[in-house]
Amino acid sequence: MTKLQGVFLYKRSIYEYKTYWRCVNYLRDNCHSRLHTCIITNGVIKPPSELTCKTDGSSLEIRKFNEELVHWARNTQEMPDIIVTTCYKALSDQGIVRLPIRDNIKRRIRMVRKKKNIVNAPNDPNFTTIPTSLTKTVRDDMFLRCDTGPGHQNKYESDPEFSHNIHKIAALAFLKPDDVVKVFEDLSMNLDDEYQTVLDYFEETYISRLRANHTRRKPMFTIDFWSMFHRTTQSLMRTNNSAEAYHHRINSIFQCSHSTLWVFLQKLIDGQNATHAVIVHIRSEQVPKSKKKNESFEK
Repeated sequence: MTKLQGVFLYKRSIYEYKTYWRCVNYLRDNCHSRLHTCIITNGVIKPPSELTCKTDGSSLEIRKFNEELVHWARNTQEMPDIIVTTCYKALSDQGIVRLPIRDNIKRRIRMVRKKKNIVNAPNDPNFTTIPTSLTKTVRDDMFLRCDTGPGHQNKYESDPEFSHNIHKIAALAFLKPDDVVKVFEDLSMNLDDEYQTVLDYFEETYISRLRANHTRRKPMFTIDFWSMFHRTTQSLMRTNNSAEAYHHRINSIFQCSHSTLWVFLQKLIDGQNATHAVIVHIRSEQVPKSKKKNESFEK
């Protein structure tokens, strides 16, 4: 929304090098006041025409209140009461008088969130499957690679031998890269059938499947990518600044200590989308600047 020469307008469309603006009271009063601006310079190409409607400060306040309310409802997990209280701060008494009662505004927040198709939190902790909408990224790529179900977690927490054998699989990251495949094959022969699901997933993702001609396909993540052998032997990454920075970012995304599982997955997908944007910037040679304070510690 913008204001020019006393006229309040909102962005209607963009075509070629122009941005077209329309009066905020177009639908209510059929006002045909228009404004054309340049996309590149933001200069006025065609000034707003004469108003045929009546506008006042309270109407603008209410419109901004509604826009902010919808934004908070769609992009945060705050309680409706907190959202309403926050949005009230920018309103005058005259604007508050023209709003519906507080309960109706809170009901509108719940309706906005319902239309966003957010998956309801599971009531049963022993749910069977993850909703399909939470298995893909914003760009419709595969996000959730494997859902092992609750059985492995329960056994991992209650059976010391099972958890110890799982740790053996994780310990492959500290072997020499050339020895990983041989040790994984030996480990697969020694572990019984109850580990087969985990082994199949690990092989498919990090080792690569064996072809009929006894050669292996290229895995999703190559051994050199996830191996920690050289980092450990060469004492690389002596600090965990990158992990702490990501932990801080995750906290800012979640805005709560104990989210539901569905919200947890949705927030991870949102975080992945933000990380994708950073990668795009890096590939376009817009590398983010590192803080000099951290550079000295890394050395």
